[in-house]
Formats: sequence, structure tokens, C-alpha cells
Amino acid sequence: MEDRLDKPSRKDKLHAWRSQQRAAACAKLPLLDEQMRAVFDMLDTALTASGCNHTLRFVREWTEQHGVPFDSLEAWFHENGGNCEVLANCEERWQDARHEAT
Repeated sequence: MEDRLDKPSRKDKLHAWRSQQRAAACAKLPLLDEQMRAVFDMLDTALTASGCNHTLRFVREWTEQHGVPFDSLEAWFHENGGNCEVLANCEERWQDARHEAT
């Protein structure tokens, strides 16, 4: 059984590990924070109004309108569980990477 005195050091190690995980996740983000927020805001509106057809059509349209490469954003969304689930899965992962409250 571990000594209770080790609890602070275990917490420090856990905190450091989480920070490393967030830093690694941030490094993989395909867009700047403002752009990521704009994509998720657009998706919230578009998917509520039109529903999902299981593609990233709204994301593609947004990237074309804003002169942003689609491929890296598409790859990141797929890696993080999203087509229609972009708002549910990917936005949460982005917020976690940025250490934001949902």
C-alpha cells in the first residue's frame, strides 16, 4: 500500500501528464482557435437548420468561403470521431485540448 505522503506527488505527476496530453492535442489542431470556434459555431447553426447527411459538406463550404485548406481539417475531424458527430465529439476534444469548460 502506498504511503499517503505520496498523494501530492501522484497528483503532480497526473497534472503534468494531463498538461502534456493537452499540449500534444493542441499541436495537432488544424486551425487557430478563432477559426476552430467559428467552424463549430457554423456547424451548430447549419446542422440545427438542415440536419446531417453524414458528410462534412458544411465544413467544406466553410473552408472554401474562408480560404482555409479542407484536407487537414477533414483528417482531424475523422481522427476525432466526427461527421454528424463533429459537434458532440470533435468540439469536446478541441475544448479539452484548449482546457476550456464545456
